[in-house]
Amino acid sequence: MLSTERSCGGGAGVCRAFDGRRTIELSYYTMQTRISATELARRLSDVLSRAVYRGESFVIERNGEPVAALGPAAAPVGPTLRELIERLRALPRPDAGFADDLEAAHAMQGVLDSSKWPD
Repeated sequence: MLSTERSCGGGAGVCRAFDGRRTIELSYYTMQTRISATELARRLSDVLSRAVYRGESFVIERNGEPVAALGPAAAPVGPTLRELIERLRALPRPDAGFADDLEAAHAMQGVLDSSKWPD
């Protein structure tokens, strides 16, 4: 647990928190906690929980240099496969003339000369 011993300001966009053993830098512009690779290895379960349940992001450093970022996974875009199947099943069935409409549209398109690659 971090102590209340912190230093912020100076326009650098970084707060430093000291817990008696180590200093952790918090970037208050990007809201990412800086953590060493060694500290991450020691506290991986806790860091992953903070990313998942609190939405926190971390910058992992090696020898004081940023090497990776860890944060919550992005929410999936669009429906899941299960939702897609449910939506497709809920659609009304095509009427009796649907197949005829498709054949008419196909006939109007003509034949494509597929023997040559386009230039």
